[in-house]
Amino acid sequence: MSDSTEITYSTSLGESESGEDIQLVPLHRHNQYTEDCLDMLTAHWKMKRETELLKLQDSVDDFPTSLVLLKYSGDGRINVIGYSRLKTIPFKEQAIWIEKVIINTQHRGKGYGNILMDRTEEYAHKRNFKSAYLSTGFQHNFYTKLGYVLCPSNDPIQAWRTTAPMYQKNWLYPLKQQSSLDD
Repeated sequence: MSDSTEITYSTSLGESESGEDIQLVPLHRHNQYTEDCLDMLTAHWKMKRETELLKLQDSVDDFPTSLVLLKYSGDGRINVIGYSRLKTIPFKEQAIWIEKVIINTQHRGKGYGNILMDRTEEYAHKRNFKSAYLSTGFQHNFYTKLGYVLCPSNDPIQAWRTTAPMYQKNWLYPLKQQSSLDD
């Protein structure tokens, strides 16, 4: 039996248009995908593997949380499609920082970025966060299409964590009931 305080560990997204099952899971519950995430992150951002590995390993239920978008193919293969990382913002109650978002290079341009963001936001919203913040230097059009707006220059978030422009999205809508959640 599920109640509102129970933490959900995976979000089943159902089948994609190509007939693939897609799922968002916390990395700390599925650490067999750590190396795939590490490869994806270090290849894209050219970061030190040791530094990124420590961040991946500190994923917990109470945040920071690393989320992995998986694709289950009809032939039984499981592929890491994308990754996102959520952290709380110490001075903004009920706000989450989407620290990283990445789609594996061979899966870009297929709509997985939209799925990853939608399910990452849903994951945070189900944990009672009311808004999300992120920064981007090059993908502002993508995030704007998803409903993010540029934060005002006087918002304290602008001075926190980054020099790239900061964007915010408030969740004033009820949660979608389309995806099923399982433990």
